[in-house]
Amino acid sequence: MTTKAYPLRIDENVFPIIEFKAREDYVDKSTAARQLLYQGVEDYVLKLYGEGRISLGKAAEALNKSVHDVLMLAQKRKAKASHTEQAYETSRRTAERLKK
Repeated sequence: MTTKAYPLRIDENVFPIIEFKAREDYVDKSTAARQLLYQGVEDYVLKLYGEGRISLGKAAEALNKSVHDVLMLAQKRKAKASHTEQAYETSRRTAERLKK
């Protein structure tokens, strides 16, 4: 994964949350802020996928995860998913095959 610097203004009310997360997770504030941002991105991508606005493949690409991992993440977060049980089973079998 590549990164890119991006200028960003953050509401000052968010800083105590970032600082709290940094202390709780024993990470620096920049890492805590990135984690919170990525969590929001995951939520949004799962929402788009659940609404059928992006495909499972595009969701996996956006999150830099496998299709199987996205399905597992959606299931874990109890997010609405626009996949069929057959698609889930196919991705699970493929992931198992790739692990061997």
